Amino acid sequence: MKIFKETDKTYLIGVLVFIISLGVYLHTLAPSITYEDSGELITAPYILGISHPSGYPFYTVIMKVVMSLLPVGNIAFRGNLASAVFGSLSVLMVYFIVLKVERNLISEGKASSKVLLNGYVPALLAAMLTSFSSIIWLNSVTTEVYTLNLFLMMLLTFIMLVWSNERNIRYVFFGSLIYGLSLGNHYEAILFLPVFVYFLLITDW
Repeated sequence: MKIFKETDKTYLIGVLVFIISLGVYLHTLAPSITYEDSGELITAPYILGISHPSGYPFYTVIMKVVMSLLPVGNIAFRGNLASAVFGSLSVLMVYFIVLKVERNLISEGKASSKVLLNGYVPALLAAMLTSFSSIIWLNSVTTEVYTLNLFLMMLLTFIMLVWSNERNIRYVFFGSLIYGLSLGNHYEAILFLPVFVYFLLITDW
């Protein structure tokens, strides 16, 4: 019988994390338009219009693609479904981020591999706590810009962690692309800029 490699186990657990969070989100998904900006953020992508400032151009384009290609439900349901997928992807990225940090600590002798089960315990706990925290759960079952924003920020964080280990400049370029797209999704991404610049400088100035 073939024995799983460590990378196989890592990705398998990641897939389970994604499926569990997405399954719960789908079970509690809003069937149609809800409150606050939901109606606006459903209508604007559908007609390729402009939402309230800052307009959310990247979100609008992504949602237009989703609404055009998904063959299920009405456009409101499709918008809610997209939020659920982005929310689950964010949770998946939290799993990979914490796992990578823990693996780095283990390799440096600052944490016990046996106690943390090679980093899986804190990674799973962090992912599940993120998934079912009230604010993440709420925004993952309705049409909002926040789960896409969270996914992009978590993806950027993971890219920079990989770069810190491998020091390949391509990761910096890719991270810059992701950050630029995130600014087209929500202006609060500007708050992350000092953090990532500082991380770049202290890691390899």
